[in-house]
Amino acid sequence: MGRRDLLTANRVFTTAVAATSCIGVLLSVVGYCLAPQITSVICPVDSRIYPLTLSFLQTIILGVAFSLVGFTLQNFVKTDGNPRLVTMAVMTSTLLNFVFDIVFIKLFHMGIAGSAWATIVSYLVAVSVCLLHFRRPHHSIHLDWSFLKGKFSILNYQLSIVKEGFPMCINGLLLGLCIYGFNSIVLHAQGADGMYVWSVCLQLFLITQMVMVG
Repeated sequence: MGRRDLLTANRVFTTAVAATSCIGVLLSVVGYCLAPQITSVICPVDSRIYPLTLSFLQTIILGVAFSLVGFTLQNFVKTDGNPRLVTMAVMTSTLLNFVFDIVFIKLFHMGIAGSAWATIVSYLVAVSVCLLHFRRPHHSIHLDWSFLKGKFSILNYQLSIVKEGFPMCINGLLLGLCIYGFNSIVLHAQGADGMYVWSVCLQLFLITQMVMVG
């Protein structure tokens, strides 16, 4: 977009949205089928938090596609000159996540799965708000499928996207491994009660991360 090459920008945008949608659906299907095995890696099967973790994971994994597409849209909408809408999307989805946590857990008695459903709803809200950007008359980017006729076009654009996003990917993976390491230490040393305390501390840490990244 800095080069005013909107044709390539649209193709990159289209590839990113298509790829994240497909990858999200694939991860949801595989993750749901392997949820018990994944949960057994995260925490011991005989632990008190195993059934809670499994219930949460089997639900939250269904919203992976919405999460990935939402994150993708936020980056492109922000780049297309509408960071205010992205801020509105994040704030609205976060607030509604909190509200639906209360509704699903307290009123509908859905347990920990209710918290996961509240998060999925917040993903959908974030995507919906970001899509409002494309109703503006002067937005620069839009979906363009014309380049798919080329034999290797989509692969080339996807490789370009992967190369560009690799540093952020490494950062996310390392943060995930770090959290997994701390979780394992706390769970084995202090058990389920320690995990409850650590989860609160972790959320506070992630809030500071959000501020720093923002």
